Amino acid sequence: MPNDQEYTIQAIRIVEKLTQARNVDTAFNTFGSSSHKYILHTPLSMDAIRALETGYGVSLPNDLRVFLNIVGNGGIGHNGAGAGPMYGIHDIHNAYEDAYNQVYAGIMYLGHQGCSFDHALLLKGPHKGHVVYLDEEGAKPIFVHEHTFMDWYERWLDEVISGVLRQPKAMTFATTLGGTEDELWRLYETSEKSDQKNTILKGFMKLVSLAPASCEKLEQISNRSVGETRRKSVDVLAKFDPLRARPFITTLLQSNKKDVDCALWIIRLRFKNNALEWTELLTQNLAPSMTEDDFLATYYTIAETGSDFGRYFVEFLDHENPTFRAQSISALGKSPQQKTYLPAFIDGLNDPNAKVVHATLQALKGCIDEGLLTPFFDVSKRYVTDEHYILVNLEHRLKEYGYKTIAQFQRIHEFGPNRLDRSLRFLRGVIK
Repeated sequence: MPNDQEYTIQAIRIVEKLTQARNVDTAFNTFGSSSHKYILHTPLSMDAIRALETGYGVSLPNDLRVFLNIVGNGGIGHNGAGAGPMYGIHDIHNAYEDAYNQVYAGIMYLGHQGCSFDHALLLKGPHKGHVVYLDEEGAKPIFVHEHTFMDWYERWLDEVISGVLRQPKAMTFATTLGGTEDELWRLYETSEKSDQKNTILKGFMKLVSLAPASCEKLEQISNRSVGETRRKSVDVLAKFDPLRARPFITTLLQSNKKDVDCALWIIRLRFKNNALEWTELLTQNLAPSMTEDDFLATYYTIAETGSDFGRYFVEFLDHENPTFRAQSISALGKSPQQKTYLPAFIDGLNDPNAKVVHATLQALKGCIDEGLLTPFFDVSKRYVTDEHYILVNLEHRLKEYGYKTIAQFQRIHEFGPNRLDRSLRFLRGVIK
């Protein structure tokens, strides 16, 4: 455990790095930085810090005391948050006031991350001083890899300065292992346990780029490893060298379920509209007996192949699960041969499940055919409220036929056996 002198040296270093971060990120590309703008207010005196601890009956970790005394406290962000990860670090006084019900339990609120997540500091127990990410909706807490508040804070500054956190779609800060490319490889080469190696491999994902030599190492790991280590190495390789990763993705698609799931994820994330070579392997995984989640994952991945993939889903149009039917109809709607599936669309409009009807109406965008008018009319009568968004989608389709509203469409079609003839005359008049 570092002593106060070492914490003081680190705090002075943090002050310098905070200036560097502010200077390199003038456009506030780092998530949350536009709120706090890298500003920390005046530090607190040690007397003020001790008075605060006495007043609330708590004992702060030594490094946080030094931080508050040398670096600063609070700022101009939301609820007085100062410079820090995500939406910043709250003023120490606000941290207690905003989460008093947590303080007595040994947790001090630090700041907000967006959505339902916050970062907090443990004040009691064997992990005192450790930063933890909490989800207000009850998800499992995430312990960051750093063991002290200042290590966590300094890592944030390092990753802002290096560009890791300024890159588009940067990973959530500190959910992976910290360190540079060289530091991570040194850790990997000295680690003996596979779970440690997997954690280190995941750490590469946060980086902006990898050297060619690192991609060669990842290729070697992917060749000789199995299980989670192979999945992690292929995932990292796909981010930084997609061409080199392609044969390993093919291998994963022909392996066990965990490998297939990993391959599907990588294709959707890294090979959007550029996955044509895997179409055959992907469609081989389709089966009526698969789970809904597996079916959807495969569906969305096949959609990224850039192929005319509707024909692969025809066999699922009669599936007992309405989700299978709805997604299969959606696939037909994306086909260049959309009109050849007109009978399937008519069946979809007559389906007893609202999800399928909704999907069919959306799939019919741009498909103008006289044979759809009667099923449209039937849909307009079956759904009198729009809780399933059926009517709003029906109205979108009818506008493509020249109708302004569903009511107008119904008036023309409402009466007598010749309603279709009148509608067709209306339609042909619009087309002319």
